[in-house]
Amino acid sequence: MAFPVFVGLTIIAMLTFVVARKPVHLFEIIVLWCTSLQIVDNYIGLLGDDYKLIIPSSDVLGFLAFDSIRSFLVPAVSIPAIGFASTRRRAAAKWAAGAVLVAVLVGIELLAERMNVLDFAPSWRRWWSVAFWTGYVIAMFAIRALYRKVLRKEVNGLP
Repeated sequence: MAFPVFVGLTIIAMLTFVVARKPVHLFEIIVLWCTSLQIVDNYIGLLGDDYKLIIPSSDVLGFLAFDSIRSFLVPAVSIPAIGFASTRRRAAAKWAAGAVLVAVLVGIELLAERMNVLDFAPSWRRWWSVAFWTGYVIAMFAIRALYRKVLRKEVNGLP
C-alpha cells in the first residue's frame, strides 16, 4: 500500500518540480540535490545503522518507497520551496516558508511511519525529527547562499 502512495507523491512532486518556474539555476539544482541526498543519507545512516533508532522496511516494496522518499521526494519538495523562500523580500516570509517546509518534511516522515515504511525505536522522540528537518532546511538555505556568493564572485570577476 505504501509503495503506490509514495511513488505517486514522488511523481507529482517531480512533475511539479520540472514544470514549475524556479528561481534556481540548473547547476544550483544539481548542487542542492546532491547536498540534500548527502545530508539525508548521513542522517539515516547514523541513526539507522549506528544507533538503530530508525529502521527502514525490510519489505522490498517498502524499501523502494523509502528510497523514493529519500532520493526523490525530499529534494523535489525542498529545492523549489527553498528557491521560493529565497525570493521573498521580508525575513518573516522566509521564516514562514522555512517553517512550512519543516512541517511538510516531518509530515512525510510521519506518513512513512504510519504506512510502515519506517519504524522508529521506542526511545525515539518526535522533536528529534523536527530538530533534524529544521537543521536540514537551515543547511540547505546556507548552501544556497554560499553557492550564490561564489557564483556572484566568479561572474563579477570576469574581464
